[in-house]
Amino acid sequence: MDFAATIDPKSLGRIAVLMGGFSSERKVSLSSGSGVLKALQEAGCDAHKVDPAETDLMTLRGQYDRAVISLHGRFGEDGCVQGVLEYLQIPYTGAGVRASALTMDKDTTRRVWAQSGIPVAKGFVATSADQAQEILDKMKEDPTADMSEIAKGVDDSYSAVQGNFTTKESEDEDEDSGSEAYPDEVLKVLRGLKDGEVADNIIETDTGYYVVRLDKINDEDATASKRESLQNSKESTYFTDTTAKWLDEADVKVVKKVIKTLKITDKHTFMAPTPTPVPETPTPEVTEEATPTPETEEVTETPAAEDTETTETPAAEEEAAETTETPEATPTEAAK
Repeated sequence: MDFAATIDPKSLGRIAVLMGGFSSERKVSLSSGSGVLKALQEAGCDAHKVDPAETDLMTLRGQYDRAVISLHGRFGEDGCVQGVLEYLQIPYTGAGVRASALTMDKDTTRRVWAQSGIPVAKGFVATSADQAQEILDKMKEDPTADMSEIAKGVDDSYSAVQGNFTTKESEDEDEDSGSEAYPDEVLKVLRGLKDGEVADNIIETDTGYYVVRLDKINDEDATASKRESLQNSKESTYFTDTTAKWLDEADVKVVKKVIKTLKITDKHTFMAPTPTPVPETPTPEVTEEATPTPETEEVTETPAAEDTETTETPAAEEEAAETTETPEATPTEAAK
């Protein structure tokens, strides 16, 4: 669907596309942010690049009407920049402060999911590399062991969590797939494992240390659910695009003069039409010509009708009534 057909780009005002930033994912942010900026500008939006590493965000107040966040990692996804924009009263894309802060901590996010009854993958986050290594060593001794028990044996505060993810990175991958719960470093390792295999090394990320085991490559239930979700999404998109196309092709125009003449009421009454009495005449054709109102004008225009009393009626509707009720044969002669 054409962007300009749904939203007037000019109505969005001046847009700041935040990209770059201070995190280790600065390079990725600059790449994705540039793509967003280009798309907005091509759509006719007044969009501009803003790099928090080079520009004081406090200067955005009064200069921009809204912001598109294309920052990655810390400061961009952890609720910090969202809080700044909230303070500046600048509308922005994405989740709010609390949701961003929560989901930035993957372990906390998975714990919330698990407590809500959502299946999550087995795993844990160790605050110490030595503790993570100890857990990994014990898991290698018995790959089928209960990871939660192993983790709690090292530190009582540790526990394992479970989840699912797409086996291959794709454009269809989104937050519903569960992959968003894992850092990219963890996903890369998980996608290289076999059923029941434990990763050879601990995985270090910005948020901690991970020890992972892949229980099963193909989760039938998760796959079926994802397939259904994608199908519903495609059907919804197709329906929206199709109806929008129909609306564009219909070239609907609003005529205000006609709208003003319309009166809408909630009192709807429907009357069944009643037949007009038909006089007895020698010829059936007479009643067919004289009874309907639209044919009356043709009758009164004939020379024979001018000599009769029917020409003295004030309206064509009255003429129709008299011609059907009078015994005079003038309409018959005109019809012949």
